[in-house]
Amino acid sequence: TSNAEGDARNVRTFQVFPGDVNNDCDFTVQDLVRLKRYIADETVSIHMENSQLNSSVDITSAENLIMLRKRLVEN
Repeated sequence: TSNAEGDARNVRTFQVFPGDVNNDCDFTVQDLVRLKRYIADETVSIHMENSQLNSSVDITSAENLIMLRKRLVEN
């Protein structure tokens, strides 16, 4: 195989999965808890893209938390 083909096999693709705050490819109550902890003290890490359900709403806003909670209940 050529070097380009070998490089292509080693490339990881990343998907944005809205609501998956902890980036474990699953949307659970753990994501809601992690976002609450992040908002409270920001000492935990979160996946920023997944944490923001609406681009016009700040990640650390109550509105974003409410949207996340509603989405969790709907699932």
